[in-house]
Amino acid sequence: MRRATAGETGDLGWEPLIRRRRRAGILVALVGAAALCGGAAPAPAAPVRTAGLACVDARAVAALKRDPAGTFPRLARTCAPQVRRRLGPAFATVSPGARTFALAAVAAHRMSAYGPSTVFDLPSLAALPALDCGGYAALAWHLARVAGADVRHARIVGWDGGPVGNHAQLAYLEPGSELVLDPTVGLVARASLAQLLAGAPVSVEHLVQVARPATPDPLAELRDMVTSTLHLGQFGPGSLIYEHPHPPGQGAAHAQAVARLEAPPVTVRLRAIPMLRPRT
Repeated sequence: MRRATAGETGDLGWEPLIRRRRRAGILVALVGAAALCGGAAPAPAAPVRTAGLACVDARAVAALKRDPAGTFPRLARTCAPQVRRRLGPAFATVSPGARTFALAAVAAHRMSAYGPSTVFDLPSLAALPALDCGGYAALAWHLARVAGADVRHARIVGWDGGPVGNHAQLAYLEPGSELVLDPTVGLVARASLAQLLAGAPVSVEHLVQVARPATPDPLAELRDMVTSTLHLGQFGPGSLIYEHPHPPGQGAAHAQAVARLEAPPVTVRLRAIPMLRPRT
């Protein structure tokens, strides 16, 4: 399938997808995670390692809901050692920016329940009690952005078709540190978007469920579908419906972030102060 362009499908190609989500929300509300961001058929679960992050606790989530732009940069600094440990050896060589995006995906997953949403700015996303898969991906993108991670490597990708059906994820494209992030289910994969589009499988060593599932888990079926589709290499070029550098309507936020990243470093020149000779 040829990728949609902004000019063909409205604001970054998301408008048809948003209309479909609105209809799905009206028809099925919250009855089953697959109704909004997934396919209808269950899939066998891939044997994925679970490694929760204790630093993203209830207190941190409450602070993120109140002030995401102020809280997440601090959280990224304090959680950095734990993120590195919990991702494990298969992720040991990924960059600090990649780990910041992984943490952002976990934080976004913890911040809201699953349900319909149609907003994409950071304050609105953080305040909502529920997000759909596009909302989760947008929130994770924003959190990483405010922490100073390199958004030039990030892409929000949408799929429609295959085992998972209509779904959104976040891809991190930095060479040597590529990740596929699914904040809807709290999953981190060390894989590239090119790998998914080629239909290549993702080994279980490169799949980590970083956000511990709730008990009972309303997203169990969707989580199984996503992990198994990654593990079996069942995402493919025919399922990709968009690939965008930022969420809808967030071009200004993206441009500001890129400008900060590309700004020349500030140099401070110190003026020499002559030393006074002691009096004799």
